[in-house]
Amino acid sequence: GCLARPLDETMKAKLGQLYLDWTDGTTNHYAEAEQVFKDLVGLDENSAWGHYYLGISYTMQGKFDDASNELATLTSLNKNLANRLQKEMEQQKESSGSQDDASPTITIQKAN
Repeated sequence: GCLARPLDETMKAKLGQLYLDWTDGTTNHYAEAEQVFKDLVGLDENSAWGHYYLGISYTMQGKFDDASNELATLTSLNKNLANRLQKEMEQQKESSGSQDDASPTITIQKAN
């Protein structure tokens, strides 16, 4: 669907969410989600949900510097989403700091 309608922001957001939720046993698809959300933000730099989910995809991969950049952008767009991202980043940092093979513990809330 995203290939047929490359400018459809809603479709890109749904695809990115699918990648965040999808695991094949021990394989996740966070890198694919990251790319989809980068594309989404490329379509609309002011997409609060795009920056939020891009920050989530970075967080789930342990890319906290990149997630912090998204948090800074998100703070000016939507303070509520910025607060949610910040809490999720803190939870993931705590989780990965206390476990050697930490897996993400973020609960993803879907955009409507």
